[in-house]
Amino acid sequence: MKNVVFWTGIKNMKPNMVEKYGGYEWMDISKKSWEYWCKKNDCIFYQYDTPSQDDLKEFRVTWQRWFDVYDELENNNIDYDKIFLVDACSIVKWNCPNFFELTDDRMTAWLDKDNWGWIYQSVVGYKEFFKQFNHDISDKYLVNNYINAGAVIINKNHKEFFKSLKEFYYEHKDKLISLQDKEVIKGTDQTPFNYWLQINDIEINTSLPFMYNLTHMHRKNMLIYNWQLEEDKTPYFIKYGYVWKYNGIPKNERTNLMKQTWDIVKDYYINIDNMLDNMPDKKDDNNTTSKKFKKDLYNFISSSELDYKNMTIMELGTAHGHTTGILASLFKKVITLDKTKSNLDKAQKNNQQFNNIRYYEGDIYFDDLPVEHFDVAFIDCMHWMPMVIHDIIKILNLTKGREITVIFDDYGLGWGPNTKNVKYTVDWFVENGYMKVIKRIGHKKGTQIQNSKDCVLCDSEGIICKTLNKNLDNLGDLHLKWAKRDGEKVLDVFTSPEMDENGLADLLMNQGEFHAI
Repeated sequence: MKNVVFWTGIKNMKPNMVEKYGGYEWMDISKKSWEYWCKKNDCIFYQYDTPSQDDLKEFRVTWQRWFDVYDELENNNIDYDKIFLVDACSIVKWNCPNFFELTDDRMTAWLDKDNWGWIYQSVVGYKEFFKQFNHDISDKYLVNNYINAGAVIINKNHKEFFKSLKEFYYEHKDKLISLQDKEVIKGTDQTPFNYWLQINDIEINTSLPFMYNLTHMHRKNMLIYNWQLEEDKTPYFIKYGYVWKYNGIPKNERTNLMKQTWDIVKDYYINIDNMLDNMPDKKDDNNTTSKKFKKDLYNFISSSELDYKNMTIMELGTAHGHTTGILASLFKKVITLDKTKSNLDKAQKNNQQFNNIRYYEGDIYFDDLPVEHFDVAFIDCMHWMPMVIHDIIKILNLTKGREITVIFDDYGLGWGPNTKNVKYTVDWFVENGYMKVIKRIGHKKGTQIQNSKDCVLCDSEGIICKTLNKNLDNLGDLHLKWAKRDGEKVLDVFTSPEMDENGLADLLMNQGEFHAI
């Protein structure tokens, strides 16, 4: 069973309705956002675009969604746990938490307190009609418990209630149509729906914050930004809301406002699965990260509360640029370094759709890194321990105690001459307070990730850490230098005295694979 987003996007193509709504491009924008969110959160996106009744005056779409929801899912063999009915006048934020996980078995909805005058007049307007149901709840009580009908989470426990709602409508539809179109003239289903909930004593969970159903954004002054922060003009609703509802504004302005929003945020809604379809896996190319690694990394960065989209990442080890493309879709700027020009040429060809990547040719072990500010480092270079130590110390010294995110590939490398070198090194810096672990990503311990049966992970494929603001004076330094001995080219490792005291030199010598000076 899965959770379902039941998205109501029915386009009434009668000329007067098309004119009323200024076309339906806003629906297409809404659909893109919800499809992305559902795929990311392993939910089913169900497009409700064909109502069971053709007469949309006698059977408004807002009514029909309640009548059709269970039949639509069951007739299409969709098994479900919870169902989120949401209007197409909405955009869901790319990193909106999975609200299904925040609900219980009660119906979940949000109180509507945006237009008290409209709500009260509507409640009073329908009051006389609902007296026949011996409904004695006061206007004040009903108004204070009045929910918005454009976003409601239901489950199988509510099937009988909606069956009764349908029967109620069919029995009284002539009077209800008259009330909604000629007498009360305050919406369609919302107020009768609220009365029916109260009459049937349906318990409703209204505990979720309003940012999950951010209605009437103009009334809440959410369309503006903090003018005191000149460098950040992001509107409040984008910064603080999760589901943006474009209601309460003239309907023919919906497309314009939703297009403006989409132009600001569209780069966040990248379909990672489509990107990965065109990339090799680790079993196809040993020099890249696995597809699972890339997807886990993408999901971590895109769902983070940190503003990674406006940050710069430095990638050490470009290879053919497959992971580089993922990074380019996540960060404002990518600085990537590789010592091989042929690799950089391939990487540029693979990522020609991105204009936010800066390519540098150089050997990080013997050349200076580009003099550019960065907020995140992705390390995927040589995995020999002295080189891993060199990478980390270089990053720590460059950032000078500033806390940044550091991502490591091949943390769980469990075969070959560099077995566990990345793991041992990262673990030492974590245990000694220079970094802390944030998340493990990629394939888990025990997974064979290359074609050989010997290529089995000794730990997670990758790991994400955060550097800590620790004094670096006692860390020491490490330098590498090529030399010739007995006609062979060897790499000498020079360690500073501090490494003898802090234990890094012992860690190196225990590997017994090189000549340390």
